[in-house]
Amino acid sequence: MRILIITASFPHLPGEQFLETEIELWDNIEAQHSVLIAPSSIHGVKRKISSRFLVIPFLVGNRQLKRLCALFFPSFWAMIIEELKYVIRNKLPFRAFILSIKKSIIVIQHYISLQQLIRSHGKLDVCYCYWNNEICFAATLLKGRGISKVVSRVHRHDLYEYEKRDSYMPLKRQFINQIDEIHTLSSEAMLYIIKTYSASPSRISISPLGVRLPTQISEVSKDGYLNVISVSYCVDVKRIDRIIDGIFLYARHSQPTNIIWHHIGDGPLLRDLEEYAKSKFRELENVKYKFFGALSNGEVIDYYKENEVDVFINTSESEGVPVSIMEAMSFGIPAIAPDVGGMKFLVTDKTGLLLNANGSPNDLAYALGKLVKSNLKAKSFRIDVREFIKTNFNSDVNYERFITQLITK
Repeated sequence: MRILIITASFPHLPGEQFLETEIELWDNIEAQHSVLIAPSSIHGVKRKISSRFLVIPFLVGNRQLKRLCALFFPSFWAMIIEELKYVIRNKLPFRAFILSIKKSIIVIQHYISLQQLIRSHGKLDVCYCYWNNEICFAATLLKGRGISKVVSRVHRHDLYEYEKRDSYMPLKRQFINQIDEIHTLSSEAMLYIIKTYSASPSRISISPLGVRLPTQISEVSKDGYLNVISVSYCVDVKRIDRIIDGIFLYARHSQPTNIIWHHIGDGPLLRDLEEYAKSKFRELENVKYKFFGALSNGEVIDYYKENEVDVFINTSESEGVPVSIMEAMSFGIPAIAPDVGGMKFLVTDKTGLLLNANGSPNDLAYALGKLVKSNLKAKSFRIDVREFIKTNFNSDVNYERFITQLITK
């Protein structure tokens, strides 16, 4: 069996750190299965992966020529006509239709690239798209003509239409039922894709992500201290400023407790957030903080092994089921997070505290105080948090089940 895994950049950096664990499980499948990996971007440093994987950067190069060729494909015109009907029927602005044209051109670009790959490397039994996007749509156009089955995961930004401008995601309704298998991260995501895009339930499976279970639980801080960690890309949707405001409110009323907050993650707002934290905490002697910037997945794991961590905080406006929280919980670290996306399947009163979806700074400060006054640092609580991950988000179990389904169904 020949399997193609299409990624955004993996094995190249940055991003898709959570794919590293899944790829290790792919390395365990029988030798008769040939696995190809095709990133659509190769700008970053290449991570080390098993030599059994053939990495083919076929989605890069000659993009402008391929996009120009779209004008000569009947399927291109069929796509934009269908999108025009949808835009008119739903009274969307004209810019939505322009976006659908751009996306349709990209579909044809990827269609041409996939054709070239098939000619060079042979027919594909499975085309596994890690993201539910234009590349996946292009693959469905080649079903029966070089590709036997198309499988797609769907996460957050490739699922929730309300996050997009004009609440519109072009082409998804046209292609959603052309994909053989769609794997969501939670039952909430499954219901959303059925209701929003009229996806056939028979095509959808719930396939949670997962993390490797460490052999240890992170140490807690000593009395009089509270060590907080957050891990996310520094963009607006992550609302990291609310972490700063929430810690400020808690710290102002909890002296003499000493609070140490560390944030891991790079992004366009990193410098602004550093300046905001500096201005906010300037007058508080009981708060120390540090922005680490981008760290590799291995460095994040080492952080949990080597540092005292009491609680993980997420304040995002939108999420799937975050691997970053799973990793912290695998070390027994409880979490505070808002009730968005599939977060409620991860953060409960047994693993931390779930805030309302808006999760104000006052809510966060209250949650910190409530956890500190309860069993935040109790070893029994942290063991329960780790056991929750072991039961529900163990990568060895979840990924093996997913891969078995993909190659045998």
